[in-house]
Amino acid sequence: MDDVIKEYLASLEFGELRRYREVAVLPVFSQKASKQDYLTAEKAIREGLVVITEVSAGGSVPELKVINNAELPVLLLDGEELVGAKQNRVLNTTILLKEKSETVIPVSCCEQGRWSSASKNFAASNDLMPAMMRYRKVEGVSANLRSGHRYASQQGEVWNDIKEMQTRVGVDSVTGAMKDVFDARKDHLKDYLEAFPCEKDQKGILVFLNGKVLGFDVVSLSSAYQAFHEKLVRSYTLDVLAVSGAEKASKDKAAAFIKDAQTCTESRYESVGYGFDYRYEARNIVGSVLAHREEAVHAAFFRTEGNQILAHMSGVRQRSARMMDGDRFITH
Repeated sequence: MDDVIKEYLASLEFGELRRYREVAVLPVFSQKASKQDYLTAEKAIREGLVVITEVSAGGSVPELKVINNAELPVLLLDGEELVGAKQNRVLNTTILLKEKSETVIPVSCCEQGRWSSASKNFAASNDLMPAMMRYRKVEGVSANLRSGHRYASQQGEVWNDIKEMQTRVGVDSVTGAMKDVFDARKDHLKDYLEAFPCEKDQKGILVFLNGKVLGFDVVSLSSAYQAFHEKLVRSYTLDVLAVSGAEKASKDKAAAFIKDAQTCTESRYESVGYGFDYRYEARNIVGSVLAHREEAVHAAFFRTEGNQILAHMSGVRQRSARMMDGDRFITH
């Protein structure tokens, strides 16, 4: 593992462990001060500094165009949802957009049943792809990077995962939109948001499900993390499942997971924006880190097995055939 990233992960500290039902959360802190400033996409879009559109009048499912008119870089988080235009999308990787720039960014469709303009520009969403789907998208993007296909996901698997989640939580979506699941689970998610508030100077979150580490996200600026906190809590708790014989969450388990993450096999790729995109894999872990100017801007690692939901989703993937390139919307 790159020394800068390894040192950063080793420097992470934990706050007080909070528990609610089958979920436990550790706030993550870091004493390392970031040397670079940036805006979050939500803030930049809201203030009219960033405009996100289809790449052309006809559109292209796996790509969007972003114009950043801000004087600062803008951070787009892996899995962050963008809503509107011809269909809703999620980011395929974390991107630090260059200031005063125009960039084509890689995305996945998270609304299979719509290809018609709802608006000219995309708006920021309150949602971020569920963690139990994010880790599988990370795997797919990493595999395509190794094959030289840049930051493409396995789009068919993304659609299958959304369908499976809609079935599991009893959501009937006309357009197959991931957003409809979040909307339907609004009251459920509200309870978790109240149980896990954002703390002063917090920079990340590490989540346990049934006593086992599910994953963690951390960013370099606490001000940016505040904007992501509720999205991340919803991402990790949208579709939780209690099981019998659950283990006990602890800081020791969290520290062990971060230590294991540092042993992953590493690959490095040029990012779409600033910096380098690092990809990590081990037997039970996948992760990614965006690094720029000798510091980690965003790191996310996920445990890929060990609880009933993950095992169930893996089974669904093995049973589901991948979408062919000629399938609906992929050819747009």
